[in-house]
Amino acid sequence: MRKENEPNSLSLVNDLHVAATSKLVEALVQSENKMRLRLDLLSEVVFEISPSGEITFLNRAWVAVGGHKVESLRGKPFIGLFLEEDRQQVNAFIAEQAMTAGDRTMTCQIARPDGRECWVELSAVAVPGTGWVGTMRDVTRSKHALEQLELLSLVANKTDNFVIISDAGGLVRWVNRSFVEFTGYTLDEIYGRKPGWALQGPGTDPQEVRRLGEYIRAGRSVTSEILNYTKSGMPYWSTIHITPIFDAAGALESYIAVQSNTTEMHTLNAQLAEEKTRAENASEAKSQFLSNVSHEIRTPLNAVIGFLNLLGRTDLSASQTGFVDKMGTASRHLLRLINDILDFSKVEAHMMELDAHRFVIGDIIQDVADMLITECQGKGLSIDVSIEPSASCRVIGDSHKLMQVLLNLTSNAVKFTQAGRVELCLSSVAQDDHMISVEFRVNDTGIGIDKAQVATIFDEFSQAEASTTRRFGGTGLGLAISQRLVQLMGGRIAVESARGIGSSFHFVLQFPKVDTLPLFPADEPVFQPLQRQLAGFRILLVEDNEINQMVAREILEAEGAEIEIAANGEESVRAIEAAPDRHDIILMDIHMPVMDGFEATRRILAAHPKMRIVAMTANAAAKDFAETTAAGMLAHIGKPFDVGLLVETILRVIRDQPNITAQSHTPLSRPTFRQLRHLLSLSDMDALATFEVFSSDPRFASLDWVTKVTAALDVLDFDAALAALPDAEEAQTDE
Repeated sequence: MRKENEPNSLSLVNDLHVAATSKLVEALVQSENKMRLRLDLLSEVVFEISPSGEITFLNRAWVAVGGHKVESLRGKPFIGLFLEEDRQQVNAFIAEQAMTAGDRTMTCQIARPDGRECWVELSAVAVPGTGWVGTMRDVTRSKHALEQLELLSLVANKTDNFVIISDAGGLVRWVNRSFVEFTGYTLDEIYGRKPGWALQGPGTDPQEVRRLGEYIRAGRSVTSEILNYTKSGMPYWSTIHITPIFDAAGALESYIAVQSNTTEMHTLNAQLAEEKTRAENASEAKSQFLSNVSHEIRTPLNAVIGFLNLLGRTDLSASQTGFVDKMGTASRHLLRLINDILDFSKVEAHMMELDAHRFVIGDIIQDVADMLITECQGKGLSIDVSIEPSASCRVIGDSHKLMQVLLNLTSNAVKFTQAGRVELCLSSVAQDDHMISVEFRVNDTGIGIDKAQVATIFDEFSQAEASTTRRFGGTGLGLAISQRLVQLMGGRIAVESARGIGSSFHFVLQFPKVDTLPLFPADEPVFQPLQRQLAGFRILLVEDNEINQMVAREILEAEGAEIEIAANGEESVRAIEAAPDRHDIILMDIHMPVMDGFEATRRILAAHPKMRIVAMTANAAAKDFAETTAAGMLAHIGKPFDVGLLVETILRVIRDQPNITAQSHTPLSRPTFRQLRHLLSLSDMDALATFEVFSSDPRFASLDWVTKVTAALDVLDFDAALAALPDAEEAQTDE
């Protein structure tokens, strides 16, 4: 029996058990709270689900991943977190975890309330009697990156270009299939090496390799074409684009190099460069040929024009004067033809400019007939001219090029006609008070042209058939130039022909009419009366051709000059050395035996730098002007020379170089617009000094055309200057 006040042992034990249990529960709760707090700090989603599949726990990471509040999901089906199309797979995955102890994962897509795509990597472990615990990790970005990487890898492997990925140190980390298949190097063979170790060979340009290295070390993009080699030693040209890749912090991460096999293109470019060189050489040879032919033709033509000039200044009968005038007209036109042939490259390049001025259309037709009447009479042909009165009016256009076309067509008609007639026709197509359209037609009763050959008759260096060239001669260039010139003037030549019956060439041109304007001032006469403008001047003429010596001496002495002749450059050097102050000016030919004009000029100017030397040569190409200027010559006079221009040039050079030793001379006359126009049409450097006379005249200095011509001559654009040059009365000259 228990005594009074004796402790109740069982009650004490119970109290201790309750206290211990309470403390244990409190500790467990605190531990769970700490654990849940730690779980809430994780970036991965941690979940618990009951055996029946309801959510019992989600940490706070779910808010960022799933977009729902955690509290609203407790007790809800776990499977409802996922897209409907993924739920069956998720259920199967969760059920599988109850039967296995594996650590497998699956990737599925969360059903976010905002509809944003969200992929998670799901893992779960079954807890017997409790349900499941697991994690979800957001892999959306990595999945996208992987997809992009797979896509890029697919593209890189499908492209024909070679793709090389290197690390920041330039060591290979990946190459695509095209690289492996073409070069023969596998990724294992080239991994960890620099691309140049495998690809560069004996023909690789070391300077280009150094340049690439400088760009790579500087982390800069670079493009290069370089010679590489395959594993078997086969060389190939490659265009390489190297791009550095930087991370988010701006640190260099890797390089991507894309190479294109450009061997065929490189070979083609080399062939094109070789063909270009050949073409340039051929063009230079053609230019040289034309220059030589021009020189050979100009030399005797200089004598012809010179003697005609002298003959025209003698006492002749009226009929003789007429003959001389017609010969002079024909010889000057021949000179224009030579200039056009020499300038054929301009025609080919469509760069020839028109020289617009006033003229009477009918006069051109008659002039062409007059030049060919003797040849027609010699063949027993009649040459008829048919001019509709209303068509023969004064217009603005390029009469020289029009005459060249008509003379070419008519000359062909005469050449290919053995019997019958040649007819030049001019008729009006349409006109009003300001404009007129006229048709030019050249008819003949000659051999005609087959229809099959009409299509090519205007091609360069082409005639109807080979027998035509053998029988009648010619280059086949005339019709091509004529067609280009007519097109330049706004028309097109057409032909109607039948074999054995004859041909009819015709074209229509439109011109502005100027009948209401003041008449054009009369041109200077063909042969100027002697004015002895060179009286008192002593000239050394350096010329190897005896006929040209005679012509130049007669003309210059008739103008009052005292002439001494040297037959070549060496004689001119000796003449100057013997008497340095004897001559006021030297007229120097270029192509001479013993010593040419360039060498003679250099030697003379080396000893006497103030000596006045002017080139007087049959070389008339643009480069010839530049060469004479570079040699130190003060002007360039082309052969055959115009007497007025020759005298003006001599006087101008002496005026510009005032160290004159002559005792007396007449004042300089102002050059005419005709002379300036002539110099510009020849692209003669003397046009610069001639134009200075006009631009320095107070009457002209502020005029619009002076400004335009000045701008054109500043860049040596003679064609533009010629186009800007007005007619004489428009410029208000006293020419």
